[in-house]
Amino acid sequence: MRSPVDSYRPVAHRADAIVALGDEAPRTAGMLARDVLTVAAKLPPASPGSEILIVCGDRYRVAVAVLAAWQAGHAAALPPNAASETVRALRRRPGVVALLHDTDADDTDDLRPWLDASSPRDTVDPAQLRPIASHRVIATVYTSGSTGAHQACPKTARQLLGEAATLAERFAVGPAQRVLSTVPPHHLYGLLFGVLVPLCAGASFIRETPLHTETVAAVARRFAADILVSAPVHLRSLTLLSPGELPPLARVFSSGAALPAETARLLGTRLGLWVTEIY
Repeated sequence: MRSPVDSYRPVAHRADAIVALGDEAPRTAGMLARDVLTVAAKLPPASPGSEILIVCGDRYRVAVAVLAAWQAGHAAALPPNAASETVRALRRRPGVVALLHDTDADDTDDLRPWLDASSPRDTVDPAQLRPIASHRVIATVYTSGSTGAHQACPKTARQLLGEAATLAERFAVGPAQRVLSTVPPHHLYGLLFGVLVPLCAGASFIRETPLHTETVAAVARRFAADILVSAPVHLRSLTLLSPGELPPLARVFSSGAALPAETARLLGTRLGLWVTEIY
């Protein structure tokens, strides 16, 4: 069992190692660290309990925003969905001092201009990012609200980054691997497996979140993904694919609901994909 630690460094990569792949040019850990420090410098001063609300669909921008919030001394708040009424309600919560997004909302805290202004040649050693104390509350995630109001669930670094490090070790996620997630990064499962585990493991992640069967297969092939993070509803649709439409996958994760036994059987016998369920 992993021993408790006092602090965590969430980025395990060398500066020149690829962190994120997508329609835009690949991003290295040096670029990520540069972008994190750029955004952190633009955030309001931290205060006890302060949070940055993050509404980004692009996984790289989520990583930048979350790490920047931590570097500036805030927690990251991740809404259960991007509906405007949900975002407005959470923006009014005590402690929320800024909103970072990559949407078309009329708001000055759009991450995209800040990141676009960076020079591709300027990089920062990820070791310059300050470690995160294990006792710090670093994130607030929310219940779906299906049985009432959205409930806030605070997470400490030991809970979130400690779990990411443990998962990376337990499932042997390493620097050569590429993670594709069909689960949005604002979900705790999507954040953990689609962003934090790759960062802790020195692996890379794919920025997009494909949902439809053909798109999942196409993105997986295009970027040579070898780890798939998904949910039963998406995995069920993958059983319609023919052998060879997906690249070889070292591991497939499923969470969010119980995976039907027939779906698991078809994935295994038709496509050679044996699923690891996460609860």
